[in-house]
Order: sequence, then C-alpha cells, then structure tokens
Amino acid sequence: MLDEVYDSLINEVSLEISMASRGESKQAVLNPLGMIMYNNGLYLVAHYEGQKSEEEPYKFKLESFISARCLKDKTFKYPQHFVLRDYVSDGFGIYRDRKATPVEVELEFVADEGIKQAVRERVYTRDESYEELPDGRMVLRFAARGLTEVTSWVLSWGANVRVVGPEELRRGVAEAARRMVEINGVA
Repeated sequence: MLDEVYDSLINEVSLEISMASRGESKQAVLNPLGMIMYNNGLYLVAHYEGQKSEEEPYKFKLESFISARCLKDKTFKYPQHFVLRDYVSDGFGIYRDRKATPVEVELEFVADEGIKQAVRERVYTRDESYEELPDGRMVLRFAARGLTEVTSWVLSWGANVRVVGPEELRRGVAEAARRMVEINGVA
C-alpha cells in the first residue's frame, strides 16, 4: 500500500483510498502533497478530490487506510504556493488551528539531566529556544498556534514542568490536572 502512496506522490497523480473512519469504511480520491511523521505515525497531507488547491489540506493517518490505489492516468497540478516545511513548521503536534493567533509558550523544567535531555530531543517549532538557569532548571520557549496539543504534552511531564506562560495554558493545565484528580478519586 505504501508503494501506491509513494507512486502517487512522486508522479503527482491522484490516489484512490478506502479508510476506516469512526467505525465506517469511507472512500475518497486524494491529491497527495507530502508525508509527515508524528508520534510514530505516518500522515499523508493531501487535498481531497474537488477541494480547491488554495484551501488548507487535510492530514490522513496512513494506518487508517484499508486500501490505496495510484490512479496513474489522473494527474493533478501541485499547488505552487504549498511548501510542506512551511505547512508543518508553525504547528505544535499534528493538530493545526490556522485561525488561532500564535502564542508564546514558556515552560520551566526541573533540574534533572534526563528530563532536560528528553525535552531537547524533540523539535517543537522553528523558533524554539532553551535557557539553562543557574540552579540547573531549564526554560523552553516557543510559539504555538493553538494550545490543544501543548496542554496535553505539558500534562505528560507531570510535576517535572511548570507553565510560566501564557496564562491560558497555565489555567488549562491546572484545570485538566484538577479534573484528573477528581475523576480518579484521589484527594
């Protein structure tokens, strides 16, 4: 199946797919623009048939594909304005909220070399920066478009991170942590 996806990408021809979506099988014809990997999953960035080339493309998780067939006789014109690197560079994670205004995120991590190394191993955005504090803590700063995935990522670090800003993220993390404690019956 991956060969069919690669062929359609390389030759700029449409791809006919069948995919599982919410317990149902759906069919679509896609015009592939690129592939990205996120959290050990491959995603096909594509326009669906009938979508205008200037519209925001969709991300299709390849593991949801049941079948894929390269339509060798159905070419499409790759959008001149589309650059895959630019498409993924201002997002944090796989979800993109194009309508959201970029917000500056500042996080402070504990003085633990293993934690700091794990944080440095990931690329967050194009403009991320790190600062080592005199007491061994580390500050990570980056701009994100929307806080949905940032919130869940921050929560995954538990007590090893403190949200310095923005306030909206600090409140979102605190509220989610409060709900987790409530749901799990821990006082």
